[in-house]
Amino acid sequence: MNMKMKLYILLAFFTLLIASCSDWLDVEPKSSVKSDALFETEAGFKDALTGVYLLMSQRSMYGLELTVGFADILGQQYTFSPGFNTYDKDSQYKYEEPDVEARIASIWLAMYNTIANVNNILKNIEIHKDVLHPTSYGIIKGECLGLRAFLHFDLLRLFGYENLANKQEYWSLPALPYVMEYHKSIVPQLSTADYVKHIEQDLNDAYVLLLENDPYSVQPKAENYYLPNDDQYYTHRNRHFNYFALRATQARFYLWLGKRSEALACAQEIIDNNGRFAWIQEQVINNKDEKARDLTFSTEHILGLNVYNLNDNVERFINPEINGSNINYDLLYHTKEQADKIYEIGAGIGNSDYRYTQLYKPEGNQYILLKFVQPEGYQYPDIMPVIRKTEAYYIAAECLNATGDGNDKKVAIDYLNIVRMNRGIVPKLTEVLTQEQVAEEIHKEYKKEFVSEGQLFYFYKRLGYAAIPGSAAVANTKVYKLPIPDVEIDFGGRVN
Repeated sequence: MNMKMKLYILLAFFTLLIASCSDWLDVEPKSSVKSDALFETEAGFKDALTGVYLLMSQRSMYGLELTVGFADILGQQYTFSPGFNTYDKDSQYKYEEPDVEARIASIWLAMYNTIANVNNILKNIEIHKDVLHPTSYGIIKGECLGLRAFLHFDLLRLFGYENLANKQEYWSLPALPYVMEYHKSIVPQLSTADYVKHIEQDLNDAYVLLLENDPYSVQPKAENYYLPNDDQYYTHRNRHFNYFALRATQARFYLWLGKRSEALACAQEIIDNNGRFAWIQEQVINNKDEKARDLTFSTEHILGLNVYNLNDNVERFINPEINGSNINYDLLYHTKEQADKIYEIGAGIGNSDYRYTQLYKPEGNQYILLKFVQPEGYQYPDIMPVIRKTEAYYIAAECLNATGDGNDKKVAIDYLNIVRMNRGIVPKLTEVLTQEQVAEEIHKEYKKEFVSEGQLFYFYKRLGYAAIPGSAAVANTKVYKLPIPDVEIDFGGRVN
């Protein structure tokens, strides 16, 4: 059986079944895999964890909606045909519309079902600890704890309140259920403060395990350290929630809370070990052979997912010719004016920027987005970036710039220049920039770097922008905080 077929079978095992309208949050995963059989061997634990990553790669999660689709629509990343596009009402933040409501509910259910599968592994890893090599035990448990925190944090970034660092009044308000056990029950809805404590605890517990056991970690290994990797399961650690994915998540998390010193420490560790994730090389991104161009800059992924149906997920949104001679109203693109503004072409900054020169295909006034276009025989297929190393530089720059110290601001500018240089930009940012100008340069980088990756909306939400650029809507809580699905309100006792 080839690997791809095996993965499809696993996905069938772990795939989400939509709950009926009479159900509230069901924290037991809908799977035909029986725990008592699956967890009898170390291979079974690895298959179960692979199943979690497959769930994360679904359309309702990072395979579409939390990257290319819904999340970036909320961030106003695209131009499209108004009134006709699938995401038209989503872009207007009309969360009560049936299609939008259904999309939000599917994200909620997919996220919590994935968490349930993580919890099933965590439950069984203690019951069947004896079938695992100690290193495997540490890595798998560490990954699962980290993933549980990561997924709950993304739920907070979607369904929680905005600008938490400056809105202390939100901390006592009801947030979300934090699911830590594998069983059927009504999990209580916690306050934001209590919910955040659980995220932090899971991240800290994962840190201890991954620091000691993950081959990617910065800690020197003991003389008796052994990695059971005959099956090559631990070879591609940037496709798993590795030690640096944990540190990057901690950096995101602490920045979300306004804890800049903690966020800086996590980001700085990634920067200090940046050789682990090599910068994309010019000859790779500019390769004359389109099949050999690494358009997602995969060497820089701290965490990426293999999305085996990626083309099926995204093609209708990136291929203008999918309907033949008929207009593709679902196309998501940039206009020439928009592209030139984002990459500062008029100022002579972006003319050599790889993100401008290689990730667009101009067709008249439409600049088609190429990041996830996969020609036949493509050498970097089905990869979705979830965390990039560039984000560590942006987080560190933001934290340093916020101190108001001149030397810190200089380092912040240096970090931004490192990214710019590795994107082919020649002009350097100078030390004469004000604190406000540096902050705006960070904003520009989020717009340039994370197109189709779902991060821009969170940037605006974290900082509490009064208006999201590109939208006429007032960016208040009604925009930033997705409504908890009605079924959770009606039968689970939740409150929005």
